[in-house]
Amino acid sequence: GPDRVTAKRQQKELERVAKTLPASAPSSVKEFTDRAVKSLQVVVSAGVLLLAHAVHC
Repeated sequence: GPDRVTAKRQQKELERVAKTLPASAPSSVKEFTDRAVKSLQVVVSAGVLLLAHAVHC
């Protein structure tokens, strides 16, 4: 539906937010954001691989 948020869209939004973090933000916030972006990259990559496999089967 229209309210569905894809992992790829969420990843792009998190990357945008990460770029706007002020230099004064605590390192824990920066680390959390970095981990979240990396986790979503894994989810997006896994989804692409699953789709590619489904197409070829």
